Amino acid sequence: MLLPKIQTERLILNKYTEADLDNIKLLLSEPLVWEFSSEQFSSGIYPERIYLQKMLQRYSDGKCSMFALKLNDSRTYIGEAGLLLFDEKINKVEIGFNILPKYWYNGYATEIIKAIIDFLFLSIQIERIEAITVVGNVRSEKALLKAGLKKEKTIENYNKIDGNSIDVFLYSILNQTIYKITTS
Repeated sequence: MLLPKIQTERLILNKYTEADLDNIKLLLSEPLVWEFSSEQFSSGIYPERIYLQKMLQRYSDGKCSMFALKLNDSRTYIGEAGLLLFDEKINKVEIGFNILPKYWYNGYATEIIKAIIDFLFLSIQIERIEAITVVGNVRSEKALLKAGLKKEKTIENYNKIDGNSIDVFLYSILNQTIYKITTS
């Protein structure tokens, strides 16, 4: 499942292109972005090229992927957001986002999460949206809560960062939570 181009008052979310190689390099090389992530990127083998090729292949295959997130007015790259997982059987999507530190505390994560939720619920009729954040990633927790997701539970030993087991919080929102259908 792919997202279309999504535009809000301040942001635009669109597919990565070859022109985004430097943007991807900037994102992948920023340690604060990956502080709470199990993703590790090597600096010696052009990780931005590998990452871009992975995204382009996923677009081509119609699979969930991340998309370039830019400011609407200047087209300045500020990070990425997108779909990490789609479970067609139970009509569920997992979303994710990574914002460059320079753009933290402006409400951009919350804004794009809300726009993605609106698209998934209204256009695709997804029933459940989830997001996972490492315990201690307070910025992501706040963005998810402000976007309307609720903390559902803690999942212990979910993954490892630098060889250490980590716990995560599972956040979710159900379609009927926002878009209740009333019948008379």
